[in-house]
Amino acid sequence: MSVDESTNPGFGANRSATDGVAAPRPVADSAALSVDQIMDGLAEGFFALDSNWRFVAFNRAAEEMFEIAREQVLGKLLWEVSPAILGTEFDRRYRLAMSNREVQQFESYTIRRPDRYHEVRAFPLGEGIGVAFKDATDRQNILQTLRRRELELARVQEIGGLGGMRVDLAGGFTGYRSPEYLRLHGLPPDAGVETHEDWARRIHPDDRSRAVEHFLRVVAGDDTQYKSEYRIVRPSDGAVRWIRAVGEIERDENAAPIALVGAHMDITDRKLAEQEALESEEKLRAIADALPVLISYVDKDQIFRFANKAYETWFERPLSAVLGRQVREVMSPAMYEARRPYLERALAGESVTYEVDFVRSTGALATQVVHVPHRDASGRTLGVYVVVSDISEQKIAEQKIAESEARFRSIANSAPVLIWVTGAEDKREFVNQAYLDFLGLTYAEALDFDWRRALHPDDLPRVLAEEPAIEPSVRIVTVEARYRRSDGEWRWLRSESQPRWGTTGEHVGFIGVAHDVTEAKKAQQQLTQLNARLERRVDERTAQLAATEALVGTFFEHSSECHAILVEEDGGFRYQEVNPATLRLYGMGRDEIVGRRTVDVLGPEMGAAVDRHLAQCLREGGSRHYERRQGAGVVEAVATAVPSREGEARRVIVSARDVTERRRLEDHLRQSQKMEALGQLTGGVAHDFNNMLTLVLGGLDTIDRQLGGLPDAPATARIARAKDMALQGVQRAQALTDRLLAFSRQQALAPQAVNANTLVAGICDLLQQTLGEQIALQTNLAEALWNAFVDPNQLENALINLAVNARDAMPRGGKLVIETANRFLDAATIGSLPERIEPGEYVMVAVSDTGVGMDEDTRKRAFDPFFTTKEIGKGTGLGLSQVYGFTRQSSGQVQIESALGKGTVVRIFLPRQSAHQRT
Repeated sequence: MSVDESTNPGFGANRSATDGVAAPRPVADSAALSVDQIMDGLAEGFFALDSNWRFVAFNRAAEEMFEIAREQVLGKLLWEVSPAILGTEFDRRYRLAMSNREVQQFESYTIRRPDRYHEVRAFPLGEGIGVAFKDATDRQNILQTLRRRELELARVQEIGGLGGMRVDLAGGFTGYRSPEYLRLHGLPPDAGVETHEDWARRIHPDDRSRAVEHFLRVVAGDDTQYKSEYRIVRPSDGAVRWIRAVGEIERDENAAPIALVGAHMDITDRKLAEQEALESEEKLRAIADALPVLISYVDKDQIFRFANKAYETWFERPLSAVLGRQVREVMSPAMYEARRPYLERALAGESVTYEVDFVRSTGALATQVVHVPHRDASGRTLGVYVVVSDISEQKIAEQKIAESEARFRSIANSAPVLIWVTGAEDKREFVNQAYLDFLGLTYAEALDFDWRRALHPDDLPRVLAEEPAIEPSVRIVTVEARYRRSDGEWRWLRSESQPRWGTTGEHVGFIGVAHDVTEAKKAQQQLTQLNARLERRVDERTAQLAATEALVGTFFEHSSECHAILVEEDGGFRYQEVNPATLRLYGMGRDEIVGRRTVDVLGPEMGAAVDRHLAQCLREGGSRHYERRQGAGVVEAVATAVPSREGEARRVIVSARDVTERRRLEDHLRQSQKMEALGQLTGGVAHDFNNMLTLVLGGLDTIDRQLGGLPDAPATARIARAKDMALQGVQRAQALTDRLLAFSRQQALAPQAVNANTLVAGICDLLQQTLGEQIALQTNLAEALWNAFVDPNQLENALINLAVNARDAMPRGGKLVIETANRFLDAATIGSLPERIEPGEYVMVAVSDTGVGMDEDTRKRAFDPFFTTKEIGKGTGLGLSQVYGFTRQSSGQVQIESALGKGTVVRIFLPRQSAHQRT
């Protein structure tokens, strides 16, 4: 019987092809490899179980992943090493691989390291199974972060109960109503146009005269704003509904009314709520009277305007002697002076809480007083809400707790061991005298002292790795390490930290005790040294070599990660062995790689770059990380030097993985964060700029009013012209502010059902005038186009902006095409967009031109605010930013395709109107 067969018959190298595991291929180089070192050099974790579920192999990467030494694993049952695995996905998959002799591949958080996420591959290996792990935590974290960011950026504006309308004031008060308006008023779909009389007849008889007179009075005046609230009788069901109408009156240069554009909203629920609030006032007063606390309201003149029934008991007088009187009149001078500073602070706008004694004829009570300012809409303080609670029993309980703590401190200070108490933030709250004596610190210094500073440098990494996370699942933790005593001597301490729990079961910290175990450690060290000498005499490596070689070959065959062994030769490197994953990555056969030099396989430039990394790895020893291109993808590789004897050729093991998808996700995340930050910045700048423009506009308005009183002189005319020029500048600045708000997604939108075909057809004449005679305008409008749910004015502005940009890109003329279509965007399509949106049905509006186009760098920055390729004075750089902001605020997406000399295509994806939006 050979050594292979006698040592591990389930994993011997002399199996036939019917065993289900391919025999390892012979190594291309005749030099023998150190298989243990090869296994330990792999970045992928691996272990093997025999048919009795005992560990027969466990590489170094597995030790690091699961934080357990192979000596604690080899020869033991799987359930002994990890009892918690029973009943889990790992248990089920391993049993399927063992019983069905088929590969099981899945991803999961591990049992021993729930904070790490792994790709797991379990496969038949001899009569047992082999298991390979690859850490995918970074990829999982990036995906989760991107999903959260996508959810944050995909906010949907909640719109409800709004009906748009337009009244032609110059042509007989004819009204044009939106579908939402018709629904609110209970009108049929074909009633989109109605007369002034139709509207007046629908108003409730009790409100009709007032509402009509108010409407006619506003129209006849010079106001530009119209607001009204009245009831209607809905024709469809006879229901009485409250309507709030808000609109803007368009006037000509002579202030004559042209049109009223506005919206109606159903405020019936609000009106009912106001009525219910009035009815519930008495109920609230009854509740306040039933509470065992003082509740009152004091106005800005310190006069009681409200007080509950408890005031009669506490102040021993009827409420009539409290209400309507100043606080100083109700309280004694001493009581008032004790409370006056806090009351004045509250009336100044500050929320105040304080404790004060309340003296009554039956004795003094400890009370807690809370003052909460009452402010109007402008923030001005109108009064103060006052709540006074009796906390006498709480104070007695606090005194008892203080006495109990003093007894604990006395007992702890008399103990000969180190004792400490920490809070939930891991900060010391108490240490005893023995703790102070050991460190040689004062009490205040000990509370702020970081105990890790006293740790022996050799013990610090181990202790930090064993330190548990402070969370509700914490348990009793025991740590042994060396600490420097105040006299400079290193002492072994055995510390035990036990979690503390609050009254409701929450974790509030730890209480710890440390014993000096230096002498016991010395005895243990002597015993360990004796065992080490005995273990060095046991050499089992020869018997395990053949089985380990078989494991390596099987691991290479089944690993999903790319592995290659390269040998140094004539100043370069030659492939000695590769696994199937490497062949798939390169897209080559084994004969095209094994035995060939890197420059022959990868090309001169890439091969030379890889050779430099491998040579650096051999010079430095250990591992070296690097990245390289593989076709259109990115490969992340780890090169590990293989120890060799003197005179042998030096070798490296290279483990590689395709990280193209991870890089793409990182790019998407960075782009999302950049656009969000730019949006917040431009939104803040726009609001501040708009505030300053308001001041300037107010000043110009004042100048305009004063000009009428000045004599008619050349100087007055110059002032008027300067005023008009300044007003034009303010208007242009306001337009710039609107564009900034559009990009930052803070502009007010009025979304509604919009047929893009109708909108495009309606602005074609305007677009053709904008484009000029040298540019041909063509429209390709889809049949049965869905309605989009967007603001039609903003969509028109977006198309005009795109048309202007296209015109500037075609100085010698060309062709501009506007196309519409229905599109269903699935997850795969959305993944190619600059930022993710929800999958679903969208209306696509595309604008394409035959202009000069953009290079890739310009295309990537096209949406950045103030970025422009035009000459100074010919563009603000906000056109595409406004298109981007409007589209994202409308829960859509915009995409640019362009290349130099090949024109540009801008596609806008707008959400289809949903069923609840239609109703």
